[in-house]
Amino acid sequence: MRKPFGFTLIELLVVIVIVGILASITIVGFSKQIELAAEAKARTNLKIIWSNEKEFYSFQGRYTKDWALLTITKPIDEKYNYEITKAAEDELEIKADRKGKDKGFVIYTNGEIAKF
Repeated sequence: MRKPFGFTLIELLVVIVIVGILASITIVGFSKQIELAAEAKARTNLKIIWSNEKEFYSFQGRYTKDWALLTITKPIDEKYNYEITKAAEDELEIKADRKGKDKGFVIYTNGEIAKF
């Protein structure tokens, strides 16, 4: 008598379950990396805005909220909104608010970036 070739239904189901578990772990890890990349982009944009504000300050002796006076345009980002919240003679605060969430980053006059 010949032994039948192929896999049983149970063996196929076990393989499908294992592949599903591995795929879900990969997707969760991948989405975390996407979020970290968006945060890094927001921090970089804040540093660029801060740098341009410092350049403006070196010539004018004050900071500005007017994007037209800076040498850059307001960043367009699908995940963050950027706003110069405080621009006085010697104080600067720029925020990157996460769209749809109550969190983001802020950079101060000294260049320190903090989460909120």
